[in-house]
Amino acid sequence: MFLWTAVVTLAGGGALLATWILGHGKGTGRPLDPNQPAGKMAPKPVDHNEVTLSPAQQTKGGIAVAPLNLMSFQEKVTAYGTVSDTQQLSDSRSRFADAQAKQESAQAELVAAREEYTRAQSLYKDNRSTSEKAVQKAQATWLSDQAQARAAEVALHSQTALLRQQWGPVIAQWIEENSAPLVRLMDQEEVLIQITVPVGTKLLSPPPSATIETPVGKTETATCVSASPRTDPRIQGFSFFYRAPAKATGLLPGMNIVASLPTGQEIRGIDVPASAVVWLQGRAWIYVQTSPDTFVRREIPTNTPVSGGWFVREGFSAGQWCVVRGAQLLLSQEAHRQAQKGKKARK
Repeated sequence: MFLWTAVVTLAGGGALLATWILGHGKGTGRPLDPNQPAGKMAPKPVDHNEVTLSPAQQTKGGIAVAPLNLMSFQEKVTAYGTVSDTQQLSDSRSRFADAQAKQESAQAELVAAREEYTRAQSLYKDNRSTSEKAVQKAQATWLSDQAQARAAEVALHSQTALLRQQWGPVIAQWIEENSAPLVRLMDQEEVLIQITVPVGTKLLSPPPSATIETPVGKTETATCVSASPRTDPRIQGFSFFYRAPAKATGLLPGMNIVASLPTGQEIRGIDVPASAVVWLQGRAWIYVQTSPDTFVRREIPTNTPVSGGWFVREGFSAGQWCVVRGAQLLLSQEAHRQAQKGKKARK
């Protein structure tokens, strides 16, 4: 009897040993459960952020889902601007036009004086039909007009240089040519805005467009004109000239505005609507639908806000369904479920 018991014990021990060896041979790192039916996987543990609601419960609770959308994003810097006074443009145009007229007049007088001097010389040489004094007078007039023409040329050059120092080459050319863009500014169909980025902002060239906030509470797109050769003394950063429609924006000369300038490369990501976000312990979460009746709470970064929500670069994909209405109810259900589990554990 003792011998039979020993044999059974050894056999059972060998079977258990074999089971343990097979378990390690499969890389599980622990003995297999001898009570687990062969060929079946252990049930997947429930995600602690997971909530299950039947379709009827979802309808009753007002749960609504929508697919996440792909979007492009470009980092932006906040800048500040001032609407330029058209009187400054008008004064610049008047000074340049005056200098230009004087230069053209002096040049015309110089041409006439040179011709008169040449004619007087010819008459004096041909049988002295004019006096030497008349020739000398014509020469003096020509030399005087030469000096006047040089002075007028210098004055025009100074005005041209001043325009570029004050307005930059693009607007300076508008002023010199009295072109259509200048006329639109003078007629207040458009406004010229000097936008200055804060000191330390690495933005050496102006973006093609900027978004400005108007006094009427709307946003408007302003088009880049050129870099400004001077800065705003209040901000001391790099400045750029932009132009925007005047009537639609309500912008007036002297107004201060806030602008948003895009910087860096455009990147692709997901647009997470604000209605999908719930806050827990100071962090933002959304519920992603993983099956018709299952939702999983997942955290999103909030370091890149966009209009109407947040831009998320990684971790989500376009077309993924998330809760856009009723997320707070799911959070309450999740908290209730965890509280129930805690009660059972204490029992």
